Amino acid sequence: MVVVSVQFPGQSELRASVESSSGSEQCGRLNETQLYSQTKHTSLDEYPWLGRIKYFKNNYEPHYQCLAVLFKAQWALFPAHCVPTTKELEMYSVLFGDWNATDDVKTGDCNNLGECAPPPQEYLIEEIAVHPNYNLRQYAHDIALVKMQTSTLRND
Repeated sequence: MVVVSVQFPGQSELRASVESSSGSEQCGRLNETQLYSQTKHTSLDEYPWLGRIKYFKNNYEPHYQCLAVLFKAQWALFPAHCVPTTKELEMYSVLFGDWNATDDVKTGDCNNLGECAPPPQEYLIEEIAVHPNYNLRQYAHDIALVKMQTSTLRND
């Protein structure tokens, strides 16, 4: 079992544990053939814990700019430099399960073999916590947490 623990000064500790893949559930999988051949694309379900952060600029068309890593049912880790510094840009949600970033995010993606993934799942942001010692100029302590309004659900 692997235990991940994150605690910023003045905040309660967040802990998440992950069972080994020999257990009954497996979160993602490593395609070793692809790893060693260094192809450009991942498999459909290879990294389900990676999410894309959705932003709105001046309340217009959404865009995706940064990645987040799910580490607990309602929490994801991401770089602090991704937190907007102006009011014209708003962090809105985190999208998990979107394999192909160039197509419609509302439908499941398919690869060239005709294998398709379930539709991506979007989770609205409830809270953002930036490391208290984060320094934008030096990128020191460039880490932040995002809490989603609801717990993530597993796509089977």
